[in-house]
Amino acid sequence: MAVVSERTREFHEVCSFLGAAQRTPALPAAPPAGSAAAGANPGGKETATESLADFHGAASSISAEVHTTSQKLAELTKLVTQSSSTLFNDPSEQVAKNN
Repeated sequence: MAVVSERTREFHEVCSFLGAAQRTPALPAAPPAGSAAAGANPGGKETATESLADFHGAASSISAEVHTTSQKLAELTKLVTQSSSTLFNDPSEQVAKNN
């Protein structure tokens, strides 16, 4: 018989701790385009726009890899369903091409 213990309070404490740890100060707003500081990056910190651009670039790369993998899986699935009727009709070259 399993022993059940009430751990709701502990769960809430962990959530509060993690929430406080993840809070970061807001990113500074980018200076107006015409200002002298517009081309400078004070302190070498990334602006919100640069950070967002980096995120979108990474997301695009991941999306492209997922799409490529999906296409390979679809082709392998097609090969498996075509060759499952006979045991010795193995499309080895086509399977190796998709790896």
